Amino acid sequence: MLKRILILIFGIGIPLVMIVAVFVGYSWVFESNVNVKEPYEVYVFPEENPRDVLNKLLAANVVKDKASFVLLAQQKRWHNAKPGRYLIEPGMSNNDLINMFRGGMQAPMRLTINMATSVADVCGQAGKQLMADSNALFVAFTDEAFLADNRLNFATVRSIIIPNTYEVYWSSTAVEFRDRMVKEYYKFWNSKRTELAKGINLSPTEVSTLASIVEKETAKAEEMPIVAALYLNRLKKGMYLQSDPTVIYARQLRDPGVEITRVLYADLEIDSPYNTYRNPGLPPAPITIPSITAIDAVLHADNNDYLFMCADPERPGYHSFAKNSAQHQLNVRKWHKWLNDNKIMR
Repeated sequence: MLKRILILIFGIGIPLVMIVAVFVGYSWVFESNVNVKEPYEVYVFPEENPRDVLNKLLAANVVKDKASFVLLAQQKRWHNAKPGRYLIEPGMSNNDLINMFRGGMQAPMRLTINMATSVADVCGQAGKQLMADSNALFVAFTDEAFLADNRLNFATVRSIIIPNTYEVYWSSTAVEFRDRMVKEYYKFWNSKRTELAKGINLSPTEVSTLASIVEKETAKAEEMPIVAALYLNRLKKGMYLQSDPTVIYARQLRDPGVEITRVLYADLEIDSPYNTYRNPGLPPAPITIPSITAIDAVLHADNNDYLFMCADPERPGYHSFAKNSAQHQLNVRKWHKWLNDNKIMR
């Protein structure tokens, strides 16, 4: 009788224990162990280890059960934390979490470069969004070997920056980010754009230089092809570009931080290769980092005969265009009168 009872107990009990153990083990591994209802970002830095990662998750109340997480982490031999930006999704299990961190399966982020005037600006913008800081990024972009390999210099390197929104990894090094920008530059300058540049007898760098002038001359996208055509007309005729933004840039190179709202005759005499009142042709490099809109405006310039432009006081932000000097002088007098009436002297 006792023998039968023991057989019954062991025959039923042991499988039952095994079933319970399997069920518990399965739930520890594969069932959700997170409290998030929407994606949650976790940043892992190079100096951190798995314990630091777990402490972050616990401090943010992301992980429900610490013991099961630690147990599985030990079983999977998760010993090193890989730097990166990780995205914890609702419903993730211990297995999902540990595989993600252990495998370095970080989530890309959207990095936007916009309204930057220099490489330093780009590095400042990127440095706020990436693990690499702005100083490391600036060193990478101005590295002498890099510049030489790409036939660039400290001034022209800004031409390889194409303002846009890119998907990058937060842990990208300074060199990786710089090389990504070079890759995007060559991707942007595809065969179609290169042929368009040849059609107007400009190199991609020269297109960027002219686009930077167009960018500074007008904030109105619909005016950009008109302005681009005007300067192309002057280049074809061998005329000085006489662009006020280039004079302002030359003055700011000489006197950093100076604010200029009105170009004076004395400014036109500044001795600088960027002063297009004194030097023929395009300046040696872009005076800002032009937008894609400005670059494409140069490549798809309007078909016009304009040679002169002047701000239009009756249409703020827009310009009056002229085909001859006489008409231009009338526009200039109107603009100067508006400046004087509003006491804008500098």
